[in-house]
Amino acid sequence: MLKKNHIFLSFQAVKNIVSSFQMGGYIDKQVQSYSGGMRRKLCVAVSLLGQPSLVFLDEPTAGMDPVARKTVWNQILAAAARGTSIVITTHRYLLPQRHDLLTISVFDLLRVIFSFQHDRV
Repeated sequence: MLKKNHIFLSFQAVKNIVSSFQMGGYIDKQVQSYSGGMRRKLCVAVSLLGQPSLVFLDEPTAGMDPVARKTVWNQILAAAARGTSIVITTHRYLLPQRHDLLTISVFDLLRVIFSFQHDRV
């Protein structure tokens, strides 16, 4: 019975993440047919499946159109609001405006600057 419930909960979690990431139209397609941006979206969705306590994301919105990018950022921020710690690496400064993010900027090989940005990230 426990195994059956676990499978049901997993199926429900997958349904929720597919809905949250607006991927319902792609659920019956093979991943190899996805665009690069859709594959990236799937990777982020899978990484957040099961409400992990810590997630590392490298360029999570690379190759996405603006609508997909907004959807993914909304889900990343929602996961953070639920208590998931998220570490993101990116070369972009177009992160969503947040007052509680720690930014790390590398200006040369050996110097790392930590700063809390209160106006924009």
